[in-house]
Amino acid sequence: MLEYKYCTKKMMFFSIGYTLVIAILSTVYAANGFSNSLFDYIVNLRSGGSMNVITFYVGVLPTLAILLPILMDRMENDFIISRIKEKNKLLNQHIIFAAIISVIIIVLLAMTGIIGSFVAVGHIHNLWPTEQGMVYLILENKMHFPLYVNHVTSVKVWSYLLTSRFLVTVIIAFIIIFLKTILRNNMYVFFVSQMFFWIDSFLPKGFSLFTGKIRTGLDTWLSLQEQLFNFVYLILVIVILYLVCRRLYKTKEFYHKIN
Repeated sequence: MLEYKYCTKKMMFFSIGYTLVIAILSTVYAANGFSNSLFDYIVNLRSGGSMNVITFYVGVLPTLAILLPILMDRMENDFIISRIKEKNKLLNQHIIFAAIISVIIIVLLAMTGIIGSFVAVGHIHNLWPTEQGMVYLILENKMHFPLYVNHVTSVKVWSYLLTSRFLVTVIIAFIIIFLKTILRNNMYVFFVSQMFFWIDSFLPKGFSLFTGKIRTGLDTWLSLQEQLFNFVYLILVIVILYLVCRRLYKTKEFYHKIN
């Protein structure tokens, strides 16, 4: 994996470290109030959690917006020296690295929530399908609780959270790669990416391009159609972004930076 050659231990330490600090703070925030089981510390139905939207926009987004452009610069500088003509191969290296770092981030966020649950309440059990859990607590009409029991099992919640969060992290990385391709300047890439995603985060769920797809409420767990739509939508966005970047890379000119 060529991209790892350009990623120093210090870069990875600060990148992962910063993301973990934000995830830990969000997990601590989730502990406020009635949080007594595993998923309350991962994606709290009220607010907070290691995989909460805020963790992605305050932690993951700025981390990738700094890390990826720097790595792309270093790699593409050598790309000139070695005179490699296969531009798509270079783009694919960026894409593969983005996917791998996304997996690492998602695993770390999940582990943060698991450890947070164990430290705070002494176990990592999922109480959502029980009357002791958060779902039952915040339901206005308790008579509807049986409808949720089969939809908030550990397997189903983990499957949705891990998949949706991974896809959104990949999208964040792809958009940063896209912005780097057209803007070139790393400062511009950072601020434009922040602005783009933060504006999206304030839009209503139905109008949000990305944030709305990872917001989770009670209705999310009852609607398999909504979950499947989110998966298909996010995958389609990833494919479109890849094809656009691939097209841009065919005409991209590389200029060797002289230090």
